[in-house]
Amino acid sequence: MTRIEKNSSRLRAFLTFVMILIVTSLSAQEITVRGSVKDATGDPVLGASVKVVNTSVGVITNMDGDYTIKCSPNATLQFSYIGYKTK
Repeated sequence: MTRIEKNSSRLRAFLTFVMILIVTSLSAQEITVRGSVKDATGDPVLGASVKVVNTSVGVITNMDGDYTIKCSPNATLQFSYIGYKTK
């Protein structure tokens, strides 16, 4: 192996390592948000949609109106349900 090939191989290994660090740090930027959707009387809203605005990420509330969703710390969540105003 020539000196150029060794340096090229080391450069590729270094760049791979840097890319792994970047991907790891980007995925660490997510938070988990847990909450509950209730109506005006305090009853849980079963099947309400909880969506991260400007993404395709979304979940539906369970029988107790609870949800868990992963998103960036500065994300905006949108809550909707048939017959209710979207918030």
